Amino acid sequence: MYEGGIRVPLIFSWKGKMKDNLVTENQVIGTDYFSTFSEILGITNRQNLPDGKSFYNVLLNPEKPIDRGPIYWHYPHFSNQEGRPGAAIRHGDFKLVEMYETGKTELFDLTKDMSETKDLSASNPAKAKELKAALAAWRKEVNANMPQRNPDYKKVAKK
Repeated sequence: MYEGGIRVPLIFSWKGKMKDNLVTENQVIGTDYFSTFSEILGITNRQNLPDGKSFYNVLLNPEKPIDRGPIYWHYPHFSNQEGRPGAAIRHGDFKLVEMYETGKTELFDLTKDMSETKDLSASNPAKAKELKAALAAWRKEVNANMPQRNPDYKKVAKK
């Protein structure tokens, strides 16, 4: 849920359409690809497309911002790479991380703390509450699957 796993570079090349070596600070997410390629292909009826914002204009002009609201991540399970169940929301400069096992939330200002070392949830409770409510509303809207405890699980003591 942290930038070390979410924030990765995107390299895009399109000979004859894009200039070389352009850089943008826009954020994109996997769901943006479908909308982008649909726009490139000239598909005009996009009402029933999956979530995502086209970044086609950014490919042509990296200074142009993507018109988007919050970006959400939902990871309701454990992984073999030590991933833990949780979620995150990024809206503007702020990002809130919620850990499903403990209910703990952390708030970060990514413009001042890209490494997410300073939790601002205690010093900015209003922003933490706002983002937590937005994250909960989004989960409800998309009917997100949530982790559930296995009532038959019996913890085995290590020998």
